[in-house]
Amino acid sequence: MFFHAVFWAAYSGSGSSSIYQKLPSSEKGYWAASIVSTVHAVLLSILCYSSAQSSGVWEKWDFFLTTPETYLCCAVFCGYLIADLVLALYYNSQWPGWQLNLVHHVVVIVSLMQMMTGYGHCFALAAGMTELTTPFVNNRWFMDKFGMKSSPLFVANGMIMLVSWFFVRVCYFTYVGYRLIGMREQLFTINWFGLFFFILNYLAAFCLQLIWFQKILMGALKVTGLLKSKEKIEKVTD
Repeated sequence: MFFHAVFWAAYSGSGSSSIYQKLPSSEKGYWAASIVSTVHAVLLSILCYSSAQSSGVWEKWDFFLTTPETYLCCAVFCGYLIADLVLALYYNSQWPGWQLNLVHHVVVIVSLMQMMTGYGHCFALAAGMTELTTPFVNNRWFMDKFGMKSSPLFVANGMIMLVSWFFVRVCYFTYVGYRLIGMREQLFTINWFGLFFFILNYLAAFCLQLIWFQKILMGALKVTGLLKSKEKIEKVTD
């Protein structure tokens, strides 16, 4: 309810922007959803970090360690994904990357609901921290709509997005997988349904991080002109 309220506030409150007024209905929805996404990313990152510091989940890496604060993080994360899933289903193919987005949301929602029965909160908090990269992704979309693709600010945002994605969503998420392997004895004590979705959640999320990183990298290479230079060299070689 909170995230839907933020969506409608952003949807109706952005009417004063001339850029927003010129957008088709689907992009107005994406505009508002992107604002909600940034709000969620900032809120969840703060909650996850604060909860991890107070509970010590990232020092102990105990698969069954939970606190009221870690439950709150799982609930906020799950609540946002459910709210965004409703919008994604409504707009479906009108939004870019909708297929991967739907797969990601459904798998993570089911997994988080299972984790709220009392396990895997160390992983949920680590996954929540990857949202630190989200504001830069949303900034790129907004800058594009404001015609800022040739500005130094657009390039700087893109470079920050690329570097942060690599370290947070690729390197750090790989490290989290390593820690999960270390907790495999605890992991294999949960029911088969929860085990299936937990492993599927990590593998699907990790694969998506790599796919999205490749897209971000290709975009960065195009902006900097390195991709065009590479294509010219290949043509000459051929």
